[in-house]
Formats: sequence, C-alpha cells, structure tokens
Amino acid sequence: MTETTFAEIGWKEPNEIEDIAANNLSIFTPQGQEEESLLLVGRQVVDETKGRNDLVALDSEGNLVLIELKRDREDIRAAGGKIELQAIRYASALAKIESRKDLLERIYVPYIDDNEEVEEPFDHARSQLDEFLRSNEIEPEDLNRRQRIILFSSGYDDRSLSSLAWLSKNGVDVTVLRGDLYKHQGQTMMSVEQLLPVSQEEEYFVDILEKSSSPKNEGSGTLKVRDLIKEGLVSEGDKLHIKGDKKEQAVLVDHQHVEVDGEKRRRNDWAQDVKDYASINFYNHVVHVKTGKLFDDLREEISE
Repeated sequence: MTETTFAEIGWKEPNEIEDIAANNLSIFTPQGQEEESLLLVGRQVVDETKGRNDLVALDSEGNLVLIELKRDREDIRAAGGKIELQAIRYASALAKIESRKDLLERIYVPYIDDNEEVEEPFDHARSQLDEFLRSNEIEPEDLNRRQRIILFSSGYDDRSLSSLAWLSKNGVDVTVLRGDLYKHQGQTMMSVEQLLPVSQEEEYFVDILEKSSSPKNEGSGTLKVRDLIKEGLVSEGDKLHIKGDKKEQAVLVDHQHVEVDGEKRRRNDWAQDVKDYASINFYNHVVHVKTGKLFDDLREEISE
C-alpha cells in the first residue's frame, strides 16, 4: 500500500471530494456513534451572508450536521486559514432552521431539485423527510435543537487544530477528521482518522473510485452481527427485511453481507438503498424474519 495525495490523483476541484463525501456519509460518523443514521439534505447551501455550506445532513436525533471539506492545508490557507471560524458562521446560520417547513423550503427541496430527477421535488423531499423523522422517532419539537460540525481535510495547520481543540473542550460539537490516501492493487483507498474529540484510533477505508464505503473493521465495545451469529441468535441463510416493508427482503450471507436477487452486497449498502438514506443504523431498521425482532432487540437479549 503506497501513500498518495489528492494532487497526485488529479483531484483539483472541491466538488470531486464532495461527490465522494455525498455518497459515503458513513465515513464521517464520529467514533462511538458508528450506527448513526444520516439523511443528506443539502449541498452547497447558500446562507444569508452568501457563504456556501459544503454538505448538510440530518442525524438520527434531529440535529443538523454541517460537513465542511478541504483537500489539504493549501485549501485551508486559500480560505483564509480560519476553517474554525468559517464552520461556526455556517453552523450559526443552520441554527435558524426552526421547523420542518423551514428545513424543507430553505434546504432540502432545493437540494432535491438540483440533484434528483423527480417530477415533484417538494412532495419527494417531504415524503423522504417525514419517513426519516418517523423511523428515528424524532418529534417535531426536537428538530434541530442543536447543530453539529464535522470538518474533513488531509491536513491541518497547528493554529486551526489548537482552536478546534479549544472549541471541542468547551462544549462545541465539532468532529475533526483527517483523510489519508493510498494506492493498493490499482485502487485508490482513503483512511479516515478522527483527530477530535480525542478518542481511540479507528479507521475506515473507502474505495473512492467505486464511491462506496467499506469499513476496515467494525470496532469494539458494541455487539455486532458477528456476535449475534456466534451466540446463535441469527444464522447465515436467515431472511431479513426492512422495518415496515416486508417486501424488501434479503438473505444473510455472513456478518457483513446479504444476498439480494442473487447478488451479494454489503448489508448496510442494501439497507441504505432501500431506505434511500446516505447512512443508516442497520440494527434499528432491519428485522430478523425468523424471530420477528429488530437486530437491536436481539443485541439486547445478549446484554441482559
């Protein structure tokens, strides 16, 4: 595996990183929250001061998540070297979204209109948003109570990191990620490491040519599908379906894969495609047909 850079692979435009990020939101999930569901609701969102937010997502607690992307330190310097101040300004603008109607009209409908080929962008956006809120049991009064910031770059200057560390220590919900690129067997891979908040090191590799996420490992401290198989609660070959939609079924191949219509797929990719989410909590949205229980409920049986 050989280390490379964004410049070496020919990435010179910011939208190239945005394309990868928009299709792989799961790599931006903070450590300790690996099973979080995210719904991408905005891209290049223009705020009242004419600032442009790279990506905006809604998390499974109803918070808006600002995701700002920089290729490297040169990008940060070109933006004035104050990535932390830029992020705070953008997040403060998102705080003005106070209702479902605000979110739809000011962010989500324009995103659908620009990025998806649908006849009625408003109706499509409303349906997607309502289904996400319902699936994650988000009450209207809980929508956007707070805002989160996620920053990504292949490098940061010391002054920015120092400022971001101070913000994190003093209660600002900011996650700082560093992405390192590698070439391996003809593919370009990206390793994402969380710098802030300080936590145990855990990396996720993404095949950026295929635009699909692929975890290097599933972490520890939380029961996974492999544990359910080991305990005999589920078995390879068992049928699964998406919560609320028994027609969308798959067969469990192993702890990471399912089979759908004869095709082997990563289980999260299947669930994300069915729900049309950018990232999904598999355990809260997939039912084990034999027991009729969500995978999250099966994990509770081991914990008891």
